[in-house]
Amino acid sequence: MGEPDVEPEDGEQNPDAEYDSDDNLIILYFPKIKSKKSLIECLIHEYQHYLQSPSWMQRYYDMGYHYGNHPYEVAALEAEKDWKLFA
Repeated sequence: MGEPDVEPEDGEQNPDAEYDSDDNLIILYFPKIKSKKSLIECLIHEYQHYLQSPSWMQRYYDMGYHYGNHPYEVAALEAEKDWKLFA
């Protein structure tokens, strides 16, 4: 499943995947996912967003955080490092 013409809400450009909290969906952009490792990392990253509060996701952006330093993004990127546990 994927929606290649949809811009991500959080400002990240050209993501490999995203979590849609409104519809409770993890969306994968398969043309961009080139390996098993990348697929696993995407799923871990977006699953972290599934576990996080959507209202706090927006609050952090409203507080001035951006994709690169947003606490939820930092946590999701850190979680990706465990991708080998799922390979």
